[in-house]
Amino acid sequence: MLKAGEKKRNQLEQNIDVAREKDRELFEQAESAFAIQYKEWEDLQRLAAGVLKRDGQACYEAVFRFSPFADVKALMSSLALTFHGSYVVVDLLVREDDILPRPILTL
Repeated sequence: MLKAGEKKRNQLEQNIDVAREKDRELFEQAESAFAIQYKEWEDLQRLAAGVLKRDGQACYEAVFRFSPFADVKALMSSLALTFHGSYVVVDLLVREDDILPRPILTL
C-alpha cells in the first residue's frame, strides 16, 4: 500500500512540474503581448501630445496612421495634404462624373 501512495505522490509531483512549466510559458506569452501593447500605447501617447502641440510632423503621422479619409476614398479623384506648422490644408477633388449630378437642359 505504501508503494501505491508513493507512486501517486510522484505522479502528482510530476503534474505540478508540468503545470508550473505551462504556467511559466503562459506568463511569458502574456508578458510579451503586454510589452507590445504598452509600446503601442506609448507611441499613441507621444503622437497625441504632438498633435495637441500642433506639431506638423505629429499631425502628418496621425493622418497617415489613422487614414481619416478612408471612408470617402471611393468619392475622391485625388487628395493632397499640405502641413503648415499648426494647420493642415486639405485639397480633395471629387469624382465629378460619378458623384455630382449633371443638369439636363431641355426646351
